[in-house]
Amino acid sequence: MTLEDWLRELGLERYCSVLSQNDIDFDTLLDLEERDFEKLGFSLGHGRKLMRAIEARKLALGPQPTTPSPVTPAGTTAARDAERRQVTVMFCDLVGSTELANAIDPEDMGALIRRYQDVCAGAIARFDGFLAKFMGDGVLAYFGYPLAHEDDAGQSVRAAMAIIEGVAHARRPDGQPLEVRAGIATGLVVIGDSTGAGKAR
Repeated sequence: MTLEDWLRELGLERYCSVLSQNDIDFDTLLDLEERDFEKLGFSLGHGRKLMRAIEARKLALGPQPTTPSPVTPAGTTAARDAERRQVTVMFCDLVGSTELANAIDPEDMGALIRRYQDVCAGAIARFDGFLAKFMGDGVLAYFGYPLAHEDDAGQSVRAAMAIIEGVAHARRPDGQPLEVRAGIATGLVVIGDSTGAGKAR
């Protein structure tokens, strides 16, 4: 997938020329910060949307270093206050991925998975979701966390439809279109650390 294709999936293709004029390719894009997009003339909303998509792409490319949880003097992990809020969770995966992986070259399968993950990341970012995790061909996303919006449940459905439509344009080596299934659940959840250390774990 080219940078132009990726931006088009995000609805940000208008910025292709300014990125090209500043010699920014895919690799360079991953190093940019929000203030860089301001200098390039991105609107506030588009800049933040692109930052979310960049974080999702970094996740797709491999695990990123994580910041350790705060530790108390006694060596136990400090718990965060629990918060009750409405969250929508979306999970999607490729149909027949196991059979496909056994039937084609591993490099071809890897390329298909990366293409699929790019489509998912772009759609989730475009509809204000948070890409929580890639698990092979499984994708977990939250809508309403960490940022809440007025229509998170509706946005999750739109993201799922965009993923289904986008993945259908990708082709397997035998010429058949890829298929994806998506599940969505919404409701009240409690967000925060629910485990401690020792007997409290």
